[in-house]
Amino acid sequence: MSSGQRSLSFDLDGVVFRDQAPQFIVFMKQDRGLPFDDDLFARTHSWSKALGLEVPQINELFADFAIQGPRPEFMPGAEEALRAISRSAILHLNTARHAHALDVAVAVLGEAGIIHHYQHGGMSKRKAIPLCQHEIPIHAEDSTEDIHLILEQSNATVIQFPSYAPGSIVCPIRHERVYVLPSLHKAKILSQDEVLEGCWAEVLEYLEIDVVACA
Repeated sequence: MSSGQRSLSFDLDGVVFRDQAPQFIVFMKQDRGLPFDDDLFARTHSWSKALGLEVPQINELFADFAIQGPRPEFMPGAEEALRAISRSAILHLNTARHAHALDVAVAVLGEAGIIHHYQHGGMSKRKAIPLCQHEIPIHAEDSTEDIHLILEQSNATVIQFPSYAPGSIVCPIRHERVYVLPSLHKAKILSQDEVLEGCWAEVLEYLEIDVVACA
C-alpha cells in the first residue's frame, strides 16, 4: 500500500452485497414474532417506525439475523470489480453493520480475496464521520438519505448506486458532488441484475481501474 494510492469508501448492503432487507423482515416476523408495519415501512423506509424499536435494538436483531440467516451475496459484477479496486486503492468499509453482522460480511469479502484496509461499523446515518476523519474523497452509496447527509457533513464525492431496498425509489440525485452511474437511468428498461452489473463496470471506468492489470 503506497502513499500514492487513493482512499475509497464503500457501503456494503445495497452496494457490495444484495440488500437483505426482505429476508430480515421475514426473520423478524417469523423467527422473532415481532409486529412489522409493512405499509409504514414502504412509505417511510424507517425500521424504527415499522417496528416501534430504537436503532440499537434493531442493530442487535440484524446481528442475530446475520449469524442465523443466509450469508450475504455479492451484487452482480461486484466481486471481481471490488477485488481489483482493493488491490489498487486504500479500501474503507463504511457500513451500518456492526458486531457479528460486520464480522460475517468481512469474512465473505476475505474469502473472495478482497483486501480492505479499514472498517467503520455501526455507521447508520453517520457515514460522513470516517470520510472526514480519514479525508476520503470518494464514497459509494445507495441510500438517498445517507447520500444527502454525506453531502451536508463532508466534502466527499458520492458514487450513487440505485437503491432496491423495500420502499425506495430509484431516483438520480442532482448535485455537483454526486456521480450518478449511467446504468441507474436504465432502471425502468433493464432488470435489477443488469442495472447493477452495469453499475459496477461503470465504477471501474469512473475510477480508471483495469481489472486485467489488477489480476
